Amino acid sequence: MKLYKVTNRIGDWWVTAEHPTEAEEKVIKHLDKTDYGLSKDRIVNNIELIATKASDENFITGHFLLT
Repeated sequence: MKLYKVTNRIGDWWVTAEHPTEAEEKVIKHLDKTDYGLSKDRIVNNIELIATKASDENFITGHFLLT
């Protein structure tokens, strides 16, 4: 797993995923499921690779971290 920083108009999301597309999908899925923000604000503006190795068990998940 890799660690990505995914940015949209709502804020920055830290996501563990294998690929940038998977990271984007996790953010969109979470926002759609919780009906958080407006649809236009959920669109991802930027995806940045932060770490090439990240393990899900090393993180405390919360509002802005999706594993």
